[in-house]
Amino acid sequence: MEEGDLADLQALQAKGIKTTPKFNIGAREIYSRAALPADPTKELSMNTPTESSDRVAHNLRLMKEGDSAFNRHDEAYFKAAHHRDMVAHVMGSLEPVVGRDALGAALDALVRAFPDMHVHNDPYPIQFGAGDWTTVIGRVTGTFSGELVLPDGTVIPGTGKSFEVDLATTARWEGELMVEEWVF
Repeated sequence: MEEGDLADLQALQAKGIKTTPKFNIGAREIYSRAALPADPTKELSMNTPTESSDRVAHNLRLMKEGDSAFNRHDEAYFKAAHHRDMVAHVMGSLEPVVGRDALGAALDALVRAFPDMHVHNDPYPIQFGAGDWTTVIGRVTGTFSGELVLPDGTVIPGTGKSFEVDLATTARWEGELMVEEWVF
């Protein structure tokens, strides 16, 4: 640890902020701040059930139900699970997709091009969250058997080729509704 880092660490600890090593760069430890008191009797255990952990578990169930509904092409569930003013940041899109209807139209276009597209979510190999945020990582498969219509109206006919890719979605929830998501 470099001398300046040690001074920063000691200043944080003097304020009662617990610090824990986050990662190492060579021999240098980089510290992160945790909003926990320095008194170890007041620390939270990773196994302590909290309202937040219950909320995360609930939101992860909502995510799984949403992807299952996508696999069934259940438009009614999609509308019920997404806020009407939601924002989706989708890799490859120049701008975020704003609104449930716009996202639904984009997903409909994907399903027309890849009618057998399937999110493998039982179980997701990786899933975690904090508070109103969740992240799931899984596999998506499908076959390009329909037509893909590009934003400029160009139609690309299906090739019959299959795909299998990793997919990650990070979502923010308000109540029972997804209000924002990042898909990559």
